[in-house]
Amino acid sequence: MRNVLSLLILLLLIPAGVLAQNQQLHADGFRDLVLDVSTPEDAARLLGKPSKDESGESVRVWGIDNWLAGREKQKIFRKLTYKWGKAKGAEFIELAFLDGKLAMITLEDLPSPDRHQSGWINPDDLEKLLAVSFKPRKREASKTLLPLSEFQSAAPTELSKYETYYDFLGVGENSFIVALVDNDKDISGYVGVFGPDPTVGSREKEKKKIRKAIDAGGKYPGYVSAMKIISRRLAQQ
Repeated sequence: MRNVLSLLILLLLIPAGVLAQNQQLHADGFRDLVLDVSTPEDAARLLGKPSKDESGESVRVWGIDNWLAGREKQKIFRKLTYKWGKAKGAEFIELAFLDGKLAMITLEDLPSPDRHQSGWINPDDLEKLLAVSFKPRKREASKTLLPLSEFQSAAPTELSKYETYYDFLGVGENSFIVALVDNDKDISGYVGVFGPDPTVGSREKEKKKIRKAIDAGGKYPGYVSAMKIISRRLAQQ
């Protein structure tokens, strides 16, 4: 059993290139969908029929509200939602369109090393994968976020403490990228529908081994569990 777990951990050390290669994840889009270019019709052609198609909606942004112009709060977007793995690679994909062009991509429940899934994204690999500079930030209200130019020039490249979850912010030529990093190593508080899970102890030990392995030699702990790719068009008045 120990040898099997060791082999599994070694396999988990081959992370993000799989996702980037298979899904064409890039700074300006996802697969062949491109910010400010692709239409809802392009999305339907590439990903199929969505689980939801809603018009007159606002969009939710994590942590960088003060870099945007406020249009994300207005009910002016058309949103296509793909749930439960309907489009491979993420359990939840939301595409938001403004004036008929793709303005925001939300990817949630991305592949996880804890669930023994290949293709998980290591935060240390994001800069190379997307050709964009990233900096970590404590997950908190955007009112404490430095103005964009100051963030790029003066924000620290490391945190003094990495919480259970933290943000990893990237600034591209045409996009802002907000990655949510899962750094949670503890499942001891889990209680199932039928009471405390008797396997928690062994599963927590396994999780800690996996997390230790994926963090080894890296600068940033954890893995990317969700991501938003946001058009810089939303920063314009």
